[in-house]
Amino acid sequence: MVLSLRIAVADDHPDMREYYQEVLPRLGHRVVVAASNGCELVEQCQTAEPDLIISDINMPEMDGVTAVATLCRERRIPVIFVSANQHWDLSVCAELGVVLGRVDKPIKLSELQLMIARALSYVEPEGKAV
Repeated sequence: MVLSLRIAVADDHPDMREYYQEVLPRLGHRVVVAASNGCELVEQCQTAEPDLIISDINMPEMDGVTAVATLCRERRIPVIFVSANQHWDLSVCAELGVVLGRVDKPIKLSELQLMIARALSYVEPEGKAV
């Protein structure tokens, strides 16, 4: 049996949020947060308690890195960053200890599936991050 994850997504582009809301349920997961910026991501994740965060890096009001750093101070949540910037340095977030990697835009479904599979090893059967 494949574990179904509760996933928070954040992207300032509505078409990307729609993509996640369409694709992730087909992969057996549930989108519990669909935020348009880092501030919304932080606010909504505090009540939704997702198992995984998929976040764009560059967003208005608060970027994805700052939002994730804020959230992970309270609770370790595995994170997949998404970026159109091919030169983004993932080591900037190494101290978070929960970053699974980065997927480049445009997103390839197979790459996203691989990263989500990695996230499953960080989540206990009850759905809480370890």
